[in-house]
Amino acid sequence: MTKGLENHSLGENAAPAPASSSRKGSPVASNPLLTFGYFLLMAYVFLAFSRVLDVLVPGLRLPIFLYIAMFLATLLSGCLLRFLKTSIGRWMFALSLWLIVTIPFSTWPGGSAPFIIDTYRSFIFAAVILGLTMEMPQVYKLIRMLAYSILVGAALSFAFGELSLDRICRFATIASI
Repeated sequence: MTKGLENHSLGENAAPAPASSSRKGSPVASNPLLTFGYFLLMAYVFLAFSRVLDVLVPGLRLPIFLYIAMFLATLLSGCLLRFLKTSIGRWMFALSLWLIVTIPFSTWPGGSAPFIIDTYRSFIFAAVILGLTMEMPQVYKLIRMLAYSILVGAALSFAFGELSLDRICRFATIASI
């Protein structure tokens, strides 16, 4: 029995698995813009979903600067159109084009503008996420950051929230602005 196993070969073209996992061939390791953009994405997710700045510094517009910087990092790294390789990305792109087509035919074209702006802002954010997260460990880190930011936002709501009809609705500093 062991004689047959000893003579077993991997084949001509097969190579044994490397002993250590190396990230040299990784697109993230080879492009510093992707790494920088990914850290900007993590910071943006934390600040946008935790609402820390609404309590600490209400007038600071740091998330919009992070949003623009991570968009530019995705654009300059050449990964912005990566979402078009997925089926859902193509459908999102088709939906965004359809929204532009429907504006002139809507009952209230001026009232559609905020909806269109919010839709495109979310669409660009989804494209940035798909462009900057190249590996599964990055996806897990992003999901963990989202969970931590929601936890921080929930903790802040106990300290700075207002009760309205027995529900915490807003931070007190936001409501006073």
